[in-house]
Amino acid sequence: MDGKLFDSNGVNVCYYDAGQGSPVILLHGFSSTAHSAWIDEGLAGELAKSHRVLAMDGRGHGGSDKPHDAALFGPEASLDTTRLMDHLGLRQAHVVGYSHGAHLAAYLDAYAFLIDAILQLARVRFDSAELQWAIELTEVLLQHFEDREHGGFYFTADDHEVLISRPKSFSDEAIPAGNAIAARALLRLGWLLGEPRYLAAAERTLQAAWPAVSSHPEGHASMLAALEDFLDPPPIVLLRGPAAAIESWRTQLDAVFAPRRYTLAVPDDMSALPAAIAAKPAGEAALAYICHGTVCSAAINSLAGLIKALGGVDEAQAPRS
Repeated sequence: MDGKLFDSNGVNVCYYDAGQGSPVILLHGFSSTAHSAWIDEGLAGELAKSHRVLAMDGRGHGGSDKPHDAALFGPEASLDTTRLMDHLGLRQAHVVGYSHGAHLAAYLDAYAFLIDAILQLARVRFDSAELQWAIELTEVLLQHFEDREHGGFYFTADDHEVLISRPKSFSDEAIPAGNAIAARALLRLGWLLGEPRYLAAAERTLQAAWPAVSSHPEGHASMLAALEDFLDPPPIVLLRGPAAAIESWRTQLDAVFAPRRYTLAVPDDMSALPAAIAAKPAGEAALAYICHGTVCSAAINSLAGLIKALGGVDEAQAPRS
């Protein structure tokens, strides 16, 4: 197979294209290449007898570019697969990953927990590129995992191999239910961005889960937490202004135990912000906005004023015995 290059947002990524039929994208492991993992072992050739095989060299590997900027890996590298599909005009494809490549061939829990992790990380280190990554992951979740007719999310994507059963579970097991984590993440992201599609998908998930939750609440603690968020939206505090000033405010706010409060410190020099965040402008000094659901306060220009405003909010949000 001869390698070809495509432009993935400024980085040349190498791929090998062979065969005809339903497309299969092969992703190799860390420190490997498409050749050593798939082609030299003969698997790509066997698959090419009945499928269109696309074996891709991850950036930093094989025939792909090897950038030195760390920002060109991580979220950027995870988008190479979908950009390859866009480059070739493919609406869907089977994705097979090995080792490091396997995280791209993911299930519901992988997407839901990763989106939630990005949103949690933003509380201590806001990065607009990472937030954009969470948005793109959320779009995949809605496009490929959601049961649009009955609500909730299937464990496997709609382009996964056909199984005897396509499960959709709402109960916690050794880890929280993927549907519950997805619902909470969709609510938080929906309020933060003012995106009604995310809020509607979360509500459909809660409605689909309700019969199981009401019958056995003890097995659905995570879904109950999502339901609490839906019925009583927790406060979102957006801090805007110079990085040092808003970081000082964030540190002092976080010193108070307020588990349901979600605080983001967004510096004034942060670019590529979503419209709903950019609409809350930064000033020469620190400013704060308190949001409940999709309704936000006017700018608060002092830490004392913010703490006073949050005093009643946090008291109302405190757990009840």
